[in-house]
Amino acid sequence: MKRYHKNWAICFALIAIVQLISLSKASAQIQVGSGDVSSFLVIEAVEFGAPLVFQWNYTYVPSNPFTTADMLVAVDLASIELDLTILYGGTFLDAMTYNSITLTNEFAPPYSPFWAQWVSGGTSGSPLVAKPSGVWNTGYGITSRELEPGSWDGFIFNGAYDSNPPYDVISAAPTTAPVPESSSLILLALSISLFVYVRKSIYSR
Repeated sequence: MKRYHKNWAICFALIAIVQLISLSKASAQIQVGSGDVSSFLVIEAVEFGAPLVFQWNYTYVPSNPFTTADMLVAVDLASIELDLTILYGGTFLDAMTYNSITLTNEFAPPYSPFWAQWVSGGTSGSPLVAKPSGVWNTGYGITSRELEPGSWDGFIFNGAYDSNPPYDVISAAPTTAPVPESSSLILLALSISLFVYVRKSIYSR
């Protein structure tokens, strides 16, 4: 009977690990770079199909943090299917090409659609302002945006400018939640807790 419980506990742990790996793969389609922390890039456009999610691994240096532009360049260099065009010294993203489909910002009135930027965690804007983690916030600039561990950047091709002052950007937020690892961490915690509980039950008899 003890052996049965032990085998069952081991099987459960293996299943949990497989599920954890599956969730991780679903969250980040492509991993880029190496390092002890990660930031994420989401690209959404109806023309591209399903959202593209990239995980950039890098070493975080608080005194000289990386920017969104750094992450975009790293992802661009690593992905054969993806090509990015950045204008005005890295102020904003102008165009994206994915699998031979190119989507470019509209420069004529009403200046729509264009690549609207959303951020989660890190800082954004000028002057730099901290952005809450776990939710999407409107962002501005890619060289003036500083990353932090676990931060997210989302670019979605649905932006429009309000024709009335103060001419704010109107855009729906990305559909991809900026917290894909939360379910994985919960699953892992539950798996470990149950495994420890079953193991203690076996050896206490």
